[in-house]
Amino acid sequence: MRYVFHRNSEKLTEEDRWYLNRYLGLSNELKVAYELKEAFSQWFNEAKENGQGSILQTTIITRVLSKSRTSQFTRV
Repeated sequence: MRYVFHRNSEKLTEEDRWYLNRYLGLSNELKVAYELKEAFSQWFNEAKENGQGSILQTTIITRVLSKSRTSQFTRV
């Protein structure tokens, strides 16, 4: 079931979501890591849509970063 962490959250089945929520509930660090992975994935998709000329307009989701208690990360 580890693929539930790698797969895009939009492509998860209902059963996959159940496993994902179960595992994320067991570890706050795992939950934070998954949220950061999802934030990066969203940023990457936005950057692809914006194209090379507008890549600096792509922003990261600060909500995830603030919830993660990862002070070493900053908004780009």
